[in-house]
Amino acid sequence: MGKIEAVLRWYQDELEGRSHLEQNLFDPMAWIVTAPHPLLTAAQVNMQVEFDHTFRTIVWEHGYQGKRVLYISGLHIDISPQAGQRFPLTKFVPWAAFVQQPNGRHYTLEQTELFEQLREGTGLKPLNLPLHLMV
Repeated sequence: MGKIEAVLRWYQDELEGRSHLEQNLFDPMAWIVTAPHPLLTAAQVNMQVEFDHTFRTIVWEHGYQGKRVLYISGLHIDISPQAGQRFPLTKFVPWAAFVQQPNGRHYTLEQTELFEQLREGTGLKPLNLPLHLMV
């Protein structure tokens, strides 16, 4: 393996490996640390970067072509249990969605559109699956 290949291999390992999260947050760090709620801002930035990376992978990866795909990105929030509760309260806040039809048509939904679609229960669920039985 030549020097250039070794550097590229190291860079890819670092980008997808240990420093992946740090890489996502490095450029917007000034915005994050000066935000009124830095931890939520960092979570938002990371969601945006990961959503962008994942939906582009789905679009370009051969294995996803010709398939129906629904990818919803969001933030899981765990709230510490109060006295008498056995488990923490967990909430999921949807951020954005990517929808791909088998014919190749695809689109993204921003948070407001996604909330509306989820609230109405239309357009995003081609099958009514009993998810509680599938987990």
